[in-house]
Amino acid sequence: MSDNRYFFVNDDKAHEFDEVAALIFAGSLIRDTLIWKEGTPDWIKIKDCHDFDDIFAAYKEEAKELMDKAMGRDKESLENNEMREFLADAEKEESSFEQSGKSWKSYLSHVTILLFVLLGSVALLWGYTLYQNRENSEQKTIVQQKKEELNLNNLRFASGVTKLDSIKGITVKRVARREEDTILREALIAERKEALAKEPKKKKAALKRGLFDKVSDDELVAFRQRLLSRGQRASTHKVKVRGKAALSGDELSSKQVTMTIKRFEGTVRSCYNKSLKNDPHLRGRMEVTIHVLGSGKVVKVVNNTSKFRGGTMDRCVRTTIMKKWKFPKFNGTLSTVTIPFILSRSN
Repeated sequence: MSDNRYFFVNDDKAHEFDEVAALIFAGSLIRDTLIWKEGTPDWIKIKDCHDFDDIFAAYKEEAKELMDKAMGRDKESLENNEMREFLADAEKEESSFEQSGKSWKSYLSHVTILLFVLLGSVALLWGYTLYQNRENSEQKTIVQQKKEELNLNNLRFASGVTKLDSIKGITVKRVARREEDTILREALIAERKEALAKEPKKKKAALKRGLFDKVSDDELVAFRQRLLSRGQRASTHKVKVRGKAALSGDELSSKQVTMTIKRFEGTVRSCYNKSLKNDPHLRGRMEVTIHVLGSGKVVKVVNNTSKFRGGTMDRCVRTTIMKKWKFPKFNGTLSTVTIPFILSRSN
């Protein structure tokens, strides 16, 4: 973490590295913006201040990814276009069959060929997925075997989580009722598994009865009422958050979220440290959405940034937040928190 303080023209406030990085990602600063820090003889353009080379590179990469997606040049859009063209060709071919008066047997043979082509594509995709999973597993084993430790003094980790409120870096909201029901069902199933994990005999019997497979509407209603009644009891008392008293609301407050992140952001720093061993060039903005029950328990973590999905950083962050993060209790059933982490390694 850099100890430098940065100043801008006509702005007497000293800015930390995290804040400057967040402003760059928000598009508030350009490369020609004048900046000064201690040790610099005069004002210089921010593009000449090499502290932010990685941040500008990550911003450019993210902007390109968004532009490609908007223009339909990303991988997913191209694949969709190819599929649409394929289906259009198939429709034209079907039309030509009808116009030419071919028999139904000929038409059926073409459909059979099309099915074989589709099945072949699915088989190739499945094989590629197995190969990728095997590669990731081997890389994880190699990382675990390495005994050398990365010097944390050479690691710049700028989470941005306590500095981005002014540009809407952190969002706290309630999801739609249908999505909430889905998440609560998953949470109730997970709760059952945890309770029965300590009693192998009961767990075996429960598995035979299919208790883990689905949740009835009545069970869902009872689970929601349990969360609400717990929150109502808690609202008659003051909840302690990092030594300060605060009353529980219907959902998590920005202050409660910020203080929770300050308490646990070291776990994300540790994940980044481990991931750098596998990919020294790992950097950029990683946005994570966390679903929190009224009890303060994290029940679901989703990585919203495609470039980090499936990697060591993705798996470590989702697992760590699920197991170690704990939020204050509140009166509602579920709150959804979205947090951007800005990852950058110093030279």
